[in-house]
Amino acid sequence: EFAARRPPAQRHELLATLQLGYALLVLRTPLLREVAGLQLFAGETRFPTEMHRAALRVMVGGSAAAANAASGIPSARGMLHLLDRSDMQDVLDALKISRVLAEN
Repeated sequence: EFAARRPPAQRHELLATLQLGYALLVLRTPLLREVAGLQLFAGETRFPTEMHRAALRVMVGGSAAAANAASGIPSARGMLHLLDRSDMQDVLDALKISRVLAEN
């Protein structure tokens, strides 16, 4: 309701601030990062909560090499069929789009 009463530009700024705060919370939650890391290493492609997905974004968002390595894990675990339309695919697609926009 608070954001709904603001002009669109302020809503976008508020959303960006909330997303940054959320990312900082994830970064400060080692157990959550470890759980998401174990899920990733096991080849899982679905992450149950937004905080797990945020931890995944932090883990694979550091570099193109990290994203490429992460995208190869489901294949190595025999779970490639789970990647399509998964949380992990959404994160990887968003990172690719961000990198393309940053290059232009």
